[in-house]
Amino acid sequence: MMFPFLVDAVVGLVLMTGEASACSVTIEAQGVKGSRGVVGYALFASKEGWPEQVAKAYKDGSQAAAEGTVVLAVNEIKPGRYGVVVLHDENRNKKLDKKPSGRPTEGWAMSNNPKAKLQVPKFESAVTELKCGQRLVVQMRYPTKDQASER
Repeated sequence: MMFPFLVDAVVGLVLMTGEASACSVTIEAQGVKGSRGVVGYALFASKEGWPEQVAKAYKDGSQAAAEGTVVLAVNEIKPGRYGVVVLHDENRNKKLDKKPSGRPTEGWAMSNNPKAKLQVPKFESAVTELKCGQRLVVQMRYPTKDQASER
């Protein structure tokens, strides 16, 4: 009788599909200055909400900050193209604090480490392909002393 074989094949396909659609990646945030607050991430699947509307992110999370490198585990995501933003949220208010001029007062990073000129880097400049088991390295950026004293 071939029926049990068919059931096994279908169950195998379902299990394989489930494994392929949910995976983990690691974000390595290098250059974290201080252990105050948390280091958080947000993965955006589209430019909608990029980069500060965390409620519109595909996935987000955080963990305690630590001087140097913070490794963030991102679990149960589908492989694909995402824009990734990382924030050293020193006061844990779940947003990037800024001066009245719009310049950040907290550390931040993005996938592809795009340059920030006079405006926030566009989603397209930060989009990267994330695959199961991948390690994404981003370099944290903090305001310079000149920027920190800016009014």
